[in-house]
Amino acid sequence: MRRAVFTGGGTGGHVYPALAIAQALLGPGGWDGLYIGTRGRAEERILASLEAGGPLTLPFRSASATGFPGLRSPRLLPFLFKLKLGTLQAAWHLLRFRPQVVVATGGYASAPTVFAAALLRRLGLLRCGILIHEQNASAGLMNQLAGRLADLVALTFPESAAALPGCRTQVTGYPVRAGLESLPDRLEACRSLGLDPDKPVLFVFGGSQGARAINLALYRILPELLRQGVQVLHGTGMSAGTAWDAGREHALQLERLARECPDWSQLASLYHARPYFDQIQLAYAAADLVCCRAGAGALFELLAMGRPALLIPKMGLPGDHQTANARSAEKAGAAEVLLEEPLPEEGRIEAGLRPEALLERVQGLLNDPECRTALGVRAREHFHADARERLAALAAALAAGERPAGERVAPGPRSLERTPTLELCRRATWEPAGPDRRYLEYRCLAALCSDSWVERNAGLKLAAALHLERALSLLIRLAEDPTPVGGLRRLLGERRGQNGFIRRNLMTTLASLPATPETDRVLRAALDDSYWEVRVEAIRTLTLQERPTDPALVERMRRFRRQGNFEEAQAVAHWWAACQPAAGWREWILPLSLHANCLVREAAIRALQRKVKQGELQLADLQGELDLFLLTSTHFRPQFPLKQAMRALAEQREVS
Repeated sequence: MRRAVFTGGGTGGHVYPALAIAQALLGPGGWDGLYIGTRGRAEERILASLEAGGPLTLPFRSASATGFPGLRSPRLLPFLFKLKLGTLQAAWHLLRFRPQVVVATGGYASAPTVFAAALLRRLGLLRCGILIHEQNASAGLMNQLAGRLADLVALTFPESAAALPGCRTQVTGYPVRAGLESLPDRLEACRSLGLDPDKPVLFVFGGSQGARAINLALYRILPELLRQGVQVLHGTGMSAGTAWDAGREHALQLERLARECPDWSQLASLYHARPYFDQIQLAYAAADLVCCRAGAGALFELLAMGRPALLIPKMGLPGDHQTANARSAEKAGAAEVLLEEPLPEEGRIEAGLRPEALLERVQGLLNDPECRTALGVRAREHFHADARERLAALAAALAAGERPAGERVAPGPRSLERTPTLELCRRATWEPAGPDRRYLEYRCLAALCSDSWVERNAGLKLAAALHLERALSLLIRLAEDPTPVGGLRRLLGERRGQNGFIRRNLMTTLASLPATPETDRVLRAALDDSYWEVRVEAIRTLTLQERPTDPALVERMRRFRRQGNFEEAQAVAHWWAACQPAAGWREWILPLSLHANCLVREAAIRALQRKVKQGELQLADLQGELDLFLLTSTHFRPQFPLKQAMRALAEQREVS
């Protein structure tokens, strides 16, 4: 009896590919299987439902694991402890079960098992092959780290190879579970779900845990959809964490709908909600349109069944892999995509959906049967029907001691999704329109609400490169961030929620956008910032926008000229040239001729030059005061006409 261990999880998107491979490998017999995952997560619940009765039985064993929090996170040490503990636990399960092959499908839950298998192989305590499957177009962090330990990394998308240098790769496609390659009968599916087959059906879900952004937008448009006779199947999700409890929020939203909608009692019969659809093929079969996340699992189930879909990728995931999946399907004409955007919620900025945008796209697709049919046809064309069997054959070959040949997958140019935000600034200069421009805007907005200040800083630069007016409200919120400052930053004199680099670059970004009363308020407030570079950039932006001045602003600039550092004085000289009448040059500019810094004196001369070019000031008006600049200039060079003529002649001879 040969033995195989399967691992992967955290979400159903990593569990179901492992189960699909297990179906193909263990189904014919002669194999014994074991599943190692994290207790309390999707894999344990899904495996428990299998053991309750079904063709596939996989005993479940647990190994501690948690998601990678980032190198700067205070949760890094607990993460490392859990990873070490989980690796020891997985090693114990592997030594007891002694598999010939380990099949990993990603997610943080698979890390302990892959690391334990590689360690036991290195120590000579276990002989087994390691097969990893990468579902997404942008390879996940765990698979990037563990890929070098595996004998083979199987890919769904060829472009994933670019993120896996040094790994043996082979493109196999996505393994869809048996029973999901073809649609059940629609009439039977509607009867099983309590639906009227003569009315349109919209199926909305966000994966095993649910999608709060999709749920919140759906609750808002639900009455309008139901009044139009649309039946809604809604997978609300099973998330029960401290940040979001899907069941509790669902109950609260139903109470709100019953309270605010006078006709809710007549509409409620068209709304069918469940935490999770175990027999999801019935929901697919009944639905005229599916609206869901863009995880690889849901995407390839839709492709397998040829279902028309509106994909809503989750914003801000590592590698932006859901957006990469969705855009890949969109480019193939197999789905339509609606991108999230940052929205204010309870004093915070969260990724979300505008309800009106969701309603418009859903109604448009439900009212266009020809478009839905075309999406379904193209979806079927891009499905790899033999992926499950190919992966099972690779696992069997590794178990037999063979080493399948890796393919040389030409990764091609790096996709936008895998490009760091800062590098996208270069793309912004030559993407005038189209889906790539739309994606650049999406990445910019996602970066501006990131938890990482480095990413927010890159988002500011991208917003400037795009001249993205949509980002203005976010920029204002960043500038006026009321988050209290504590610890070391407060001891160093900081009193603002965003650090000095963010505040400085934010002022620069505002210079690329239209002036508004809100930006004027932010810029004037920045003149009192504790960080001098922020003050300088605020002055420069006020100069570029040439905003109308008032006595308070003029007095503030006058103090900068007298008491500020040399960069502030230099910026004020340019501001005067842009925003003040030329008649005041003796008060504003002439004193700068004696400034200790030559750059300030140069800025003063350029300010006068601008006024002369604009005809506001005549050279005769300057009289002899310009001699002060000449006498104090460190750049003074005597002029020798003969020497200049000889130099010009010599240069001309060299050219000839």
